[in-house]
Amino acid sequence: MSCISDRELIKQSIDGDSQAFSILIKRVETPLVKLVKSKISDPASAEDILQEVLLDVWQGLKGLRNPDRWTAWVMQIARNRCHDFFRSAQRREAPMANSDLEPIINRRSQHHSFQTDLLNTVLHTLSEAPPNYVEAAHLFYLEGLTIRQIAVRLGKPEGTIKRWLSHTRSFVRNRLGLRQMRIERRKIMTSDAHESEYYQRRALRDIAACREDGAASLNLKNPVGSKELPSEVWTLTQLKDLSLWWNNLENISEEIGRLKHLESLYVESDQLKQLPNQIVSLSRLRHLEVIGGQMTELPADFCRLSALRTVIFQRTQLQELPASFGNLNRLEVAEMDNNQFSKLPDDLSGLTNLRVLTLQGHQFSALPKTIGQLSAMEELYLGGNRLGRLPNEMSKLRNLETLAIEDNQIQSLPPCIGNFSKLQYLYVESNRLANIPREIGQLTELRELALSNNQLTSLPKALADLPNLQILKLHDNPLPDRLIQASENGIDEFRRAVAEVTFQV
Repeated sequence: MSCISDRELIKQSIDGDSQAFSILIKRVETPLVKLVKSKISDPASAEDILQEVLLDVWQGLKGLRNPDRWTAWVMQIARNRCHDFFRSAQRREAPMANSDLEPIINRRSQHHSFQTDLLNTVLHTLSEAPPNYVEAAHLFYLEGLTIRQIAVRLGKPEGTIKRWLSHTRSFVRNRLGLRQMRIERRKIMTSDAHESEYYQRRALRDIAACREDGAASLNLKNPVGSKELPSEVWTLTQLKDLSLWWNNLENISEEIGRLKHLESLYVESDQLKQLPNQIVSLSRLRHLEVIGGQMTELPADFCRLSALRTVIFQRTQLQELPASFGNLNRLEVAEMDNNQFSKLPDDLSGLTNLRVLTLQGHQFSALPKTIGQLSAMEELYLGGNRLGRLPNEMSKLRNLETLAIEDNQIQSLPPCIGNFSKLQYLYVESNRLANIPREIGQLTELRELALSNNQLTSLPKALADLPNLQILKLHDNPLPDRLIQASENGIDEFRRAVAEVTFQV
């Protein structure tokens, strides 16, 4: 199974094959652990996050639209989990007061009690159905098994399982009656209105407490309510950290310009249309993070945010960065995955302190030559684009430790890749590589090399001599099977197999 493609392993995992899933995880284990531990310093917390990532991956496999982007998909889940960890740190450290629990008990529990009552009613009715129906429905609706898995479990054809599930739904509907179902659903909708009111009041209470205490941090959360923030938030001129989990938020008031001490701004909303122009007056802003929304462009004077150290834009509709983006000379981390970029600014030369750049899941086909002037760059992630080549100017990135260019259209790696003397992780899966330059033998610090799903028929002999190489992925290439199987069993086995095949000179 070790030489099976990721795509086939994903299919087998969805069908319930735990061994296939274990192999999939093993293929991304090293970069996954490295990513999480680089962001989370506490070992116990890092381990917890890794477990959450694995659970998210397992539960989300069915929704993976492009199996060729398996590695990039897993890494994005890990980044999101790490971001969630930091965003929730303040809430974990501050215990909830009894006065805060009271409205939740009185209102939110009412919402959940309706759901619980409805579920119990359905389960009670289901228990009166024929035993075969009950068992199939339990496996499908409560345990989450697929029809194929249930068929194997019960030893029945898939058509039989489908028929049982259909009869089960009809049985429950007939017993409960559509009228009762509608009544229960109306109760839940009414409870949702109470929940929206709760979040509105909670936001006002938090703002008042922040003003009274002179607190520097404020977290506002409203997943169901208003499209606007309470105007009172803009009176908190002492704020340094503002987090907005406001799912229906469409616009942020220009009044944000009053928060002159603001250093960190986090916004998560599916509806956000734009950032206010006055945001550029926040001269102390060091961290800006926007997740989701309909935003298509940034303010024209975005480069006035000269104090920025970290910029994160994910899952927005941004089509391009301002031409002046390259003037943010204090910027250290720019994570901008899964937006709508078709190109990058021509001049990036001013990003002299940029260490981490992620631009995965866009549409651009070329990199600006000025990317070679980002001399501080340590990690560069460009997966899931349309790149056909890497510019020779990249040879100047002497501090590069991680280069991820998987799922592009790259046909060859430039010989200058040998200049990346500090490179430890190189991911070039799912491209169109026909050969590997012999200069790869100069990468003496390389620990992991992923070349899966390309068009390689031979390899340079120097590859087997890399002293620190620990993981080599070669599956889904027209290479000798002996080499592919050996690489899956470890680098030592791969080196032993070298003598048995003819290498590219």
